[in-house]
Order: sequence, then structure tokens, then C-alpha cells
Amino acid sequence: MIHDISEQKRTIAAQEEQKAFSWRLVQNLAVPCFALALDHKVLMWNKACEVLTGIRAADVIGSDQHWKGFYDRRRPTLADIVLDGAPISHDRCTKSSFDEDGLQCEGWLRTVRGRRRYLHFEAVPVRDGKGEVIAVVETLHDLTERENSEEAMAKSEEKFSKAFQASPDGMFINTQSEGLFIDVNDAFAQMLGYGRDEIIGHSSLELDLWPDPRQRALIVEQALHKGAVRNVEVSIRVKSGLIRTFLWSSDVIRLKERDCLIGNVRDITGQKENERQLTNKNAELSNKHEELSRLFRLVESAKKEWENTMDCISDMIILLGPNGKVKRCNRAAMEFVGIPYGKIMGRDWLQLLEQAGILLAPISAVQSVCCYEVHVEASDTWLVVTLYPDKAGEDSSGTVLSIRDITEDKRAAIELYHAYTDLKEAHNQMVQQEKMASLGQLAAGVAHEINNPTGYIISNLGTLDRYQARLAEFINSQNEIISDLVPEELERLTAIRKRMKIDHIVGDIPALVSESIDGAKRIQKIVQALKGFSRKDDDECTTANIAECLESSINIIWNEIKYHATLRKEFGAVPPLRCYPQKLSQVFMNLIMNAAHSLGEKGEITVSTWLKNDAAYISVADTGSGIPEEIRSRIFEPFFTTKEVGKGTGLGLSISREIVREHGGEMTVESNIGKGTTFTVMLPMNVAKEERDEAHLCIAPGIYTPPLTTWSE
Repeated sequence: MIHDISEQKRTIAAQEEQKAFSWRLVQNLAVPCFALALDHKVLMWNKACEVLTGIRAADVIGSDQHWKGFYDRRRPTLADIVLDGAPISHDRCTKSSFDEDGLQCEGWLRTVRGRRRYLHFEAVPVRDGKGEVIAVVETLHDLTERENSEEAMAKSEEKFSKAFQASPDGMFINTQSEGLFIDVNDAFAQMLGYGRDEIIGHSSLELDLWPDPRQRALIVEQALHKGAVRNVEVSIRVKSGLIRTFLWSSDVIRLKERDCLIGNVRDITGQKENERQLTNKNAELSNKHEELSRLFRLVESAKKEWENTMDCISDMIILLGPNGKVKRCNRAAMEFVGIPYGKIMGRDWLQLLEQAGILLAPISAVQSVCCYEVHVEASDTWLVVTLYPDKAGEDSSGTVLSIRDITEDKRAAIELYHAYTDLKEAHNQMVQQEKMASLGQLAAGVAHEINNPTGYIISNLGTLDRYQARLAEFINSQNEIISDLVPEELERLTAIRKRMKIDHIVGDIPALVSESIDGAKRIQKIVQALKGFSRKDDDECTTANIAECLESSINIIWNEIKYHATLRKEFGAVPPLRCYPQKLSQVFMNLIMNAAHSLGEKGEITVSTWLKNDAAYISVADTGSGIPEEIRSRIFEPFFTTKEVGKGTGLGLSISREIVREHGGEMTVESNIGKGTTFTVMLPMNVAKEERDEAHLCIAPGIYTPPLTTWSE
């Protein structure tokens, strides 16, 4: 019997092909999986499973060593449990969603390569056509990234919660629109004086937290536009009813499909009070500092005056310590020994005088004033050496040494008289300087007192000038009429006229009145200058004419410079400007006086003004000796001076430049050795154009003519 099995062969071949295709499909699946036979031996171990476990298929197929891909010791896999039909014994295992006899679970495993992975295991049985289990397939899904993300999220939420609750600042979360509190920390509740349960679930309006609801509206508006609010000071009413100041910061977040604000507040009420107290303390300290500075200036001024006084004394004055070392000396002593001041300090006084040619025997401690004469043979001079005990304290004492040259006293009485006369003259000059200082203080009051009668004098002289013109006209007319009298009466009247010098008086009266009016006007001008200079600047600026400030300054100091300076004025057209006129007068007087001091016996000073680039320029140029290059950069330093000790404080130029800078200007200097120096002041124009007077200056340049006024005792 012959049977045609071609169809059967084709069916078997198709089945084999389908089986091979299924096998390749499983092998190339991206999901790791393996299959176990009923004897728990591996039937299939795909490539993805090789990658996950690190075990090759060739090493496990046909064996029961598949557990090595998941555990470090033999234990059943989920596929083994399904094959054995064992019940679910782990709380993380559940029934498979594909087969009720299958199982699924999740867990952390460490692969052969040491990698820690979180996997989802699912094992389901494979049945034949009769429904009999012939194998179990287990798939593995790598959920490591998801699990890590969930763990990180959980940790992040835990950290946020801990940070939220542990923050020393008040933390809150509330809805943006209603202000309903979703959560607050203990610090927030304590700041407001409530319990957390009294706040959570209530709005800020219900708790009446905002004394000014506009503040919350502004915060919400800023949050809407910028997404965040940073360090805004707000006022919040706490439970006790007190209103305290808080520093508010918040951000907009999306929470449960609602726009919310998460933020923190810090109670800065105490800080603000401390700041207020600190401000008051600073003001108090500033006042005390000013007072101490004033006292320091007074002490420094007194010290400077005393040093200047000592330097003016022709006697050599040396202060000695208990050990006979020099502590201080005046200028005369320094010049006598010919050693710089710094090298004199600390020297033994006997050795110092011996170096200067004065030989003295050692002297024991001075208990009382002792005086004796010393003859210096080398110079044939006689000196009087006087030692005064100086009791500086109970534990220390020193000596004041005075040395006076009395050579001239010995040689001639007449020279003594001249010396006395010179000394008296110097004394008179000092008295005169004191009087001048007192006069300066009284200038304001005296100027006012003089100004009124001067006005009367000028007015009366003007009237008198008009009267004398009328009298002269009347006398001339009278002369014409009396010329017709009889000769005897005319002769007698002519004799009386000649004896009384009527013609001379009539001719001299106009000149006398004119000179008197001119002198009175000059007095009035000087009085106005003194009155203006003695008046302190107000806190407010005024509109002032620079030329008038310069004229006022020149009038005041002219008597100091007129003997050795020719003053030339070259005033250009400069509009008035807003300034402190008295401070600027101080600057101008200082620059002109410095220029005069640099001239020596005779020279010229030129004061110029001009307008350039919307700024006023004032220059004071002299024909003096100039400023050396090596010190030119230091002339504006406080206390720097090239004058002798006692002749200057070194503050004039420093203060002047600060005054100019207060006006927004600058002061510069140009100097040529042997040719002179020019100081230039630049002041920006800061007056509105309509305020400027186009006819602001009518002073012609030329040689300065001083006022006809002299000072005397």
C-alpha cells in the first residue's frame, strides 16, 4: 500500500519553520526571558537574558544552574516555583495577569557582574494542545530607573518635609488666590502666636493677618508677573493683635492642580528696632566724634600756637628728661647747634652743647632755678644758661634749659637799648596781630555800625555838593551886582573878601566835597567786603557773581600784599552761578595770599576769569620762584607746607581744593621754576539760562587800585 505523505511532510516542514522562527523571535526579544523544562533544566536563554545576567546561554541550557544569574547561592527562581506548583509564600508575589497559574513579583537583585538591578519577574506555564504543562517561561523587566526615581522622589519629599518643618524661618504653603494655608511649619505658627491647627485650613483674611491688604495684593501681582517675590518687608498682625515686621519671600508652585505660594517669612521687628537704635547710636557717636574732633582741633591749635610762640623766641629753649636727654627744643636751639630737629631728640644735652662750642661742667639734679654766664672763646660770645626744674610728676622730673646770647649786652649799653627796642617792636607787632584778630571777630558788628553813618555822610555830602554849587552861583551873581557899588564900599568889601579867602574857599569846596564823597564810598565798599567776609555761609547755595567775590576778597587782603605785589585783573564775561560765595572767597584769598608770599620783595599777581565749555575758570598767576617738581604732587596734602615751622598749617590748599570739589569743580596747578605758578579753579555753570544776567560784569581789566583806607591802632 502506498500513501501520499507529501502534505504531511509539508505540514511538518512548516511547523519546523514556524518553530525556528519563534525560536529566533524569542532569542532576539528586547525583554530578557528564559524557559524551564519539567525537570527544571533550561530550555531557552535569550540574548537579552545573557546581557542582564552576564551568563551565556551555552553555559546554562540543558542544566539547572540558571539560579546563578540571580542569586549567590542555590535557590528556586519564580519559574521553579510555578513548575512545583508551590503556593505564594512571599508578600510581594501576586498572580500573573496572563495566567492564573503564573506568578509575578518585584525585587532588587545583584547580577554576576555585581550590578544591582530592580527587576519585575513574571513566570507563566506553557501548555500543549491537551492543556498539559510542558514548560514554564519567565520574563524579566528591568525597572531600576523607575525604582531609583521613585526612591529619589520619596527621599526628596522626606528631605523637603524635614527641611520645611526644621527651618528656623517661618515656612508656609497657601493658595495664591484665596490665601488658604495648606501647610505651615512650627516656626511660622510660633511667629504668629497660633497653633498649626489654627492656621492650616484657614485663609490669611480669616486670620486677619494683613493690616494693609494692599501688601498681599502687591505680592500676588508680583508673583503672577515674575513667578517669585524676594525679601519684601511686610507688616503682619499676630494673634495678640500686635503688628510686626516680616521679611517675605515666596515662589509660585503648582500643587494638586492649583496655583500656590510656597515661601518663608522672617520676623525682623527686633532687627528693625536694633537698626533704629543703631542709627540713633551712630548719630550720637557722630556727635561725640564731632565734639572730640573739635576738642582735638582746639588742643592741636593750642599746641601749634604754643610751638609757634616758642619758635618766635630768640632764646634757645631745650626740654630735658630725667636722664639729661633732649626731649624737645625750639627753632633757635636747632639753628644754633646746626642739627636737624629729628637728630637732636634723645641726645645728651652736654654733648650737644659741646658740639656747638659750649663747654659746661656736669650738673647734678636741678632742684631750683640756677643761672650762670658762659663765655665761648671760639666765637667770643657771652651766653646766659638758665636751668629750671620741671616737675612732670611724682616719679619723674626734668629740666628746662634756656640759653640766651648776651654778648651785645656786654659790649655796649646802646646795643642793649636797640635790642630792647626791637623786642618791644616785636611785642607791639604781636599785640597788633591780636588786635587784628579781635578786629576780624568784631568786623561784622563794626561794619554794620559804620555802614549806617557812612550812608548818612555820603547822602549829606551829595546834598552839600549841590548846595555849594548854588552858593558859588549866588556869589558870582552877587559879585556882578556889587561891582556897581561906590568905590569906597567896593574896596572895603573886597578887603573883607580877601581877608576871609572867599575866592579860595569857593574854589576849594568842590574838590573837598568830591574827595570826601570818594573816601566815604571807599569806606562803604570796604565795610561791605568786611561784612560779607565775616558772615558765615548759609546751608543753601545762592546765585553769586564771581567777579564780586574776587573784588571782596581783594579788598580784605589788599593791605597784606600791596607793598610787594602789583595786582592785575583780567576779568572776562562770566555769568553768575549757584555757589557758596563766602567759601569761594576763602579759596580766592588763600590763593592770592599764597601768590603774594611766593613773590619775595616785589612781583606781579594776575587774577583772571573766563568762560569755557559751560564752566567758569578763575586763575591766580604769580611771577614768584615756582614750585619744585619733587613736591608739586604733595601741595594738596593736608598739613604739607614748605613754610617755616609756625608760619603755616599746611591746610590752606587742601581745604581750598575740597571747597572747589564741593561745588563740583576742580583745582589744578602749573609751575615753572624761576618763572612763577598758576592755580586754576574750574567751576561748572549750574544756573538756569534765564537766571543769568547778560550784563553781569562791568569791571574793566587793568592794574588794581587799592581802596583809600589804612589801618592803625
